Amino acid sequence: MKTYRLLKDIDNPEYDRRCSYGYRQYEFFKAGTFFEGRSAHLDANQRFNAAYARSKAWSSLHGDVAALVIGNSEETEPTNWHEVATLDGGNHHWANEVIEQLLEGGDVTLDQVKNALAKCLSE
Repeated sequence: MKTYRLLKDIDNPEYDRRCSYGYRQYEFFKAGTFFEGRSAHLDANQRFNAAYARSKAWSSLHGDVAALVIGNSEETEPTNWHEVATLDGGNHHWANEVIEQLLEGGDVTLDQVKNALAKCLSE
């Protein structure tokens, strides 16, 4: 999957004011929303796969709605930890595993992690 950022507010064609969960609860999709997705395509066996998009903001979209959102977006890279942590359906509670790997690989020191944590807590 690729990562995208929505360029402008898009009216949700499947909006349903009766819904209180899922993407149908949103009247529009907000500009700037970061998400993962893939355009409609044929797989290796020539089977059709509809467009798909997933965001923490509105869960997952399929078919024409996903194609609409992808078509009004630009490919981008994550710009902060929140976006990185939610890739591939990830969750923030995996942060400890990421930090452990960075420490084990020598990419960061324990003092750097402590300083970053202290800075976050003081802000």
